[in-house]
Amino acid sequence: MSFLLEEECHRNMAFTLYHADQMPRLSIGAVETEKLGDGLYKVWVTIENSRLIPTRLSQDVSNNISPPDVVSLVGPNIKVLSSGRVIDRFFKRVEAVARRPERVELETISGMSAARVQFIISGSGGFRITVDSAKGGLHTVERTLE
Repeated sequence: MSFLLEEECHRNMAFTLYHADQMPRLSIGAVETEKLGDGLYKVWVTIENSRLIPTRLSQDVSNNISPPDVVSLVGPNIKVLSSGRVIDRFFKRVEAVARRPERVELETISGMSAARVQFIISGSGGFRITVDSAKGGLHTVERTLE
């Protein structure tokens, strides 16, 4: 039945190409800033995954196989006072990081969804937001405070 081998290989190839096409594709979506006071700002960052596969699978997260996804904010005249992952964007509830507020570690960014991060910063001028993911790549966007 060697004539069936060609069909089997073709199906395997089609699945493999589809699977490769659905690997994580991250992008930095909306970056919103809100002035809180004199030199104090709140920055919301949305990281979107437009593919089906998450940046880290559950086995990867539970066994610490690869590093977590990291969202960071830096600037020459910027100091990050607080940051965290947004749990509920409508009620603006945030799970704050315990240390190193300039970087937020996310366990995973699910497929076909978005993760949101909030930073409380002080200062003025420009800043850079970086998303570093083992499977999703390195993405950077620059903004300026007004």
